Amino acid sequence: MVELAGKRVLVSGANGFIGRTLCAQLQARGVTVRALLRQPAEGPWDEDALADFDQPEATLIPQLQIACADVAAIFHLAGKAHALDERSQDPEIYDRLNAHSTRLLMAAGADCGVQRLALFSSIKAMGEGGPAALNESAPCDPQTAYGRSKLLAESFALDPAEKVDGVALRLSMVYGGESKGNMARMADAVRRNRFPPLPKVDNARAMIHVADVCAAAILAVEQAPPRSLYILTDGQQYATWRIQDAMVAALGRPALGWRVPYGLLRAIALAGDLLGALLRRRAPLDSDALDKLLGSANYDSGKIRRELGFVPQHTLYSALPELFGEEAGV
Repeated sequence: MVELAGKRVLVSGANGFIGRTLCAQLQARGVTVRALLRQPAEGPWDEDALADFDQPEATLIPQLQIACADVAAIFHLAGKAHALDERSQDPEIYDRLNAHSTRLLMAAGADCGVQRLALFSSIKAMGEGGPAALNESAPCDPQTAYGRSKLLAESFALDPAEKVDGVALRLSMVYGGESKGNMARMADAVRRNRFPPLPKVDNARAMIHVADVCAAAILAVEQAPPRSLYILTDGQQYATWRIQDAMVAALGRPALGWRVPYGLLRAIALAGDLLGALLRRRAPLDSDALDKLLGSANYDSGKIRRELGFVPQHTLYSALPELFGEEAGV
């Protein structure tokens, strides 16, 4: 446990949309924020340090030791994100940028007397999920190089042999703020009337607002028991068609009067699989994309609520005005 007020922390990946929100929250709590960046940038931090994890360790390690000097805790967000348009993933790249970056930060932190590191991991470390809400005790079976690299990163962060105490946070889909992820793209497509009216498939997907992610991370650093692992969601289960209906209503438009049949979407997705194989690039709609759209990925965040009293302040529905800005009629 680390009381952060009046202390200095290091935030890797500070210039990302989660990182910038986290830095602002930390500053509001009276924390001195040092941003670990690949190149200089302005943002809600007090200091910066430069390092690029995609370089030889002989060059990187001294940079990390400088970055970790006089730091009480590290929030580690930097890494390679899962790229939806990749037909294949290079495990070596993901392992180097996601897992071994964690190992090197833990080592540099230990040399500098850092007390705790918070690793921003992913539910992809567990696998692809389904309709049943999985918790932290579920067996892990990651299906992608990205997911496997996150699971390996967790093993470094939670290793009891490490001098720095790690806590790992498995993030579900993050929405809100300046995100340009799936939910922001869906909102933009609905706004432009370029999103097909979805069938009423009652899938269950877990998500969380970026502000709640950051609040949970700060809470975990300050109060979590040693070597803790938490899943982060907003506590809701979202069916994609209900999200679309809520977005349409938020824009003040009439309710959808018809739906694309699921069978038609499945046929288009199978055609997309064939087209992708022929062209060696992802089609706009293939089986994987359809599963992301109408499949389930449900997770249970009860552990962090029980142990730390974490209560999310947002749901996707309450965040719709934020997604649509002045266009929202709610």
